[in-house]
Amino acid sequence: MTSGDKPGPRFAASFTSVPSRLCLFGGSGVRNEFLDDTVMFDPVSRVWEPVGTAGEGGHEEEGLKPLARWGHASVAFKGRVVMF
Repeated sequence: MTSGDKPGPRFAASFTSVPSRLCLFGGSGVRNEFLDDTVMFDPVSRVWEPVGTAGEGGHEEEGLKPLARWGHASVAFKGRVVMF
């Protein structure tokens, strides 16, 4: 059983392993809408937690929030998740 703010059903999202957690981004929802949410999952505590992305909330890299997408790839690089 998991807890926290669980993401809704989706397909074609990216799931990237970062130190001690998994990062879920985007995908296509049940109504074929593109999604732009970012959610972290801690497999030890089994808790989902929504997170902001660069460009939200006064981060130094303003304007870099990824656009909604599906069928993309992502990789962890130098402490960040990079999508393309």
